[in-house]
Amino acid sequence: MYSAGLPIHRTTVAMMTFMVMFFGLSGCVSRPDLSNRAEEIAEVIAGLPGVEEVDDYYQNGFTSGQSLTYKVKMVATATDAEIANVASTVDSEAGDQFDEYDRELTLNTPEILVVLRGELDIDELRQRLLNMQSLNTSLTSERLTWKENDGSDRENELEIEEASQNPFSVLSAVRDQFGSEQMRVNFGSAHMLSWDVTFPYSVQAQNRLASALRPLPQELSNITIRHDQVTEVDVRLDDPGNAVNRLMAITDRVSSGTSAPWMFRWSAGQPPAGQGNLATGGTVSVGACDYYEDGEREKDPAGHMTQDAIDVQNQLRSKYDTCG
Repeated sequence: MYSAGLPIHRTTVAMMTFMVMFFGLSGCVSRPDLSNRAEEIAEVIAGLPGVEEVDDYYQNGFTSGQSLTYKVKMVATATDAEIANVASTVDSEAGDQFDEYDRELTLNTPEILVVLRGELDIDELRQRLLNMQSLNTSLTSERLTWKENDGSDRENELEIEEASQNPFSVLSAVRDQFGSEQMRVNFGSAHMLSWDVTFPYSVQAQNRLASALRPLPQELSNITIRHDQVTEVDVRLDDPGNAVNRLMAITDRVSSGTSAPWMFRWSAGQPPAGQGNLATGGTVSVGACDYYEDGEREKDPAGHMTQDAIDVQNQLRSKYDTCG
């Protein structure tokens, strides 16, 4: 029995060894190098009407991944049709050769920048360009950027640089063009207040917040809004005098324009001489008790904050959070 079974055992081992070697080697087989084809596509793009300059980036590595990127600078007089034609050409030229690649196309004009990631929808791009041109006409801003994040978990993004209008007028203008589309809108207002708003953002929620913040406090530095609700507010006080009352006034105004909970971050003045490594501000979980307990500031406030900041934070937290 033993001698009869021995050859079978050896054969089995040999087959297993072959299979391991086969699959191990097959996993190391290099993928086709399409760098020449990527450069050919770049040359085709460069010859299209309205194109001023093309940069192409090709990557095909086991550790670095596979990616194909084209950054196309359009001439100042390029039409929407010429911009859309570039995207259409990239799509048709790439075909299915680059299906496994992370693809990105950037279309750059003096006033509008469009970044397309993933599969291209040319009809959607044409509509997007119309929206962007109309928004650019209604706003006084330096530049509009649209990021289409197809095939990823990230939302589409609209960035508006240096908008000079009232922030709520900017939000209304965006809504007029994009309606209830799901996206993220980032912009900075004239006095350096940054807004990060997830759309759709209802007229009702906007009007409620606008009423609460009229006139807009100059100390605000950042507002984040998600699903019709303010989630984060940042405030900078250049002068730390009477900080508690001033911060409470802003907190009360924001709270009257949105529902809790939301996170309030603040700073007041500069640290005293010799305390440059200590923070002059803190955080308040308004209507909740949501703090990062393992954070160094929470575990050792005195080692990371000035005593004035600790005192202000304690007073604010005792009134607004629910940790009591």
